[in-house]
Amino acid sequence: MKMQQDKNPEPHRLQLTTITPLSIGDEGVLSPLSDFVVQNGKVHYVDQAILEEELEKLDKSSQQHFIDKYVNGVKSSMNQSRTRSEFNFENFLQKDLRLTPDIYARRTYDIFGIGRNAKIQIVPIVHNAGKAYVPGSSIKGAIKTAILYYWLINTSSGKKELDYIIEQINNAYNRHRNDIETRDRLQAERDKDRRNFDSYKDKKLRDCRNRVKSTSRRLASTMDTAIDKLFGRVKDKKRMDFSLLRVSDTSTLPINAVEVHYTQRISLAKGTPAIPQCRETIKANQTSNFSIKIIPQIKHPELQYLNKNSLEELFKVINEFSFDNLDYDSEIVDNIDDKTFNQNKKGFNQLIEFYDDLMEVTEDNTHAAYLRLGAGKTYYHNSIGLAIYNQDADVLKKMVKLFGMGKPGQKLFPITRTVCMHGFQQLGWVKISKQNIT
Repeated sequence: MKMQQDKNPEPHRLQLTTITPLSIGDEGVLSPLSDFVVQNGKVHYVDQAILEEELEKLDKSSQQHFIDKYVNGVKSSMNQSRTRSEFNFENFLQKDLRLTPDIYARRTYDIFGIGRNAKIQIVPIVHNAGKAYVPGSSIKGAIKTAILYYWLINTSSGKKELDYIIEQINNAYNRHRNDIETRDRLQAERDKDRRNFDSYKDKKLRDCRNRVKSTSRRLASTMDTAIDKLFGRVKDKKRMDFSLLRVSDTSTLPINAVEVHYTQRISLAKGTPAIPQCRETIKANQTSNFSIKIIPQIKHPELQYLNKNSLEELFKVINEFSFDNLDYDSEIVDNIDDKTFNQNKKGFNQLIEFYDDLMEVTEDNTHAAYLRLGAGKTYYHNSIGLAIYNQDADVLKKMVKLFGMGKPGQKLFPITRTVCMHGFQQLGWVKISKQNIT
């Protein structure tokens, strides 16, 4: 009986608590021209079925009048970007159709950072039967990146692969240094004056790009091969070790666990905001339940610790990755030049304080795990970039240039950090711990 239990252990019952607002999108968007109205710090989502019912109460002539007015209003007021509009959907509902939110709203959330006249789309989060939850695939993906990082940094086979990747980056950069410099110079020249950028230079730019891209693709394949040595490959048609770590979706959260935030990417070079988005989020301090089950049949020597079915071991691995990400970001923000820092002094100070507080609870913590999910994560949360940086920061800079990430001459990568403009909060930090079972 005991052997049977060991082969199929009970799942760990856990809870996930949001530390900052969490946004895992469902790939759709909601339009200010048809889907919602913002009033007095609230966003009201329009129930299209109710809207149709109200229109059907009108005579045919009135129906057509209002439909034409709506369509013409949207068409005539769309600006060149095709995403923003002067058409006022709220006025159309309330003044023309004489409908108020208590009639047309199917759902209402608090909204932060924008007022009623802002015309910006909202990115919704994933829902199950209308209620927010966190997909197990998102949690597992973040855990996978942390395990990969731990392997590359702390194990003999992982360090060997990391050294090989670094060697290949150096070799590729040395072969294409002239191509990269020429590409960046010509690209900057083209961006500055596209009209006078002649065909000879254009061909030279394309040729340089193509040579670097060809090598970059081989380099990406080298990195994928290294990762496959830890996790295996689907095309091998063998059971992959990581499939034995199974993460459920969380339980759903109540309707009032959701709020909408206006987010922007803050430039670390200028201190100014850019690329605004409005996102549904799960509020901070919301708790839901889920489970992790580890089938103790993992074969890779460097993943054997997972066979112990020990949360403490797993939490240690996750927290090392999160701590190093926080430490990197804290150092970058702390070293911003004074002129840039003062552009958003209060916000940057809040970020540094947040990093320090979270680093304090992640360091050497085996009782809970802290990780980042969903929108707003940086490149380092989704790649082996941080492992390369910690081994040799100059090599990471070479890799960034090889892959053409960022802009020519850019000193920091990534150069922006996404924050909620209300409170200057980062998105996506969560805590995982054992359920409080009584």
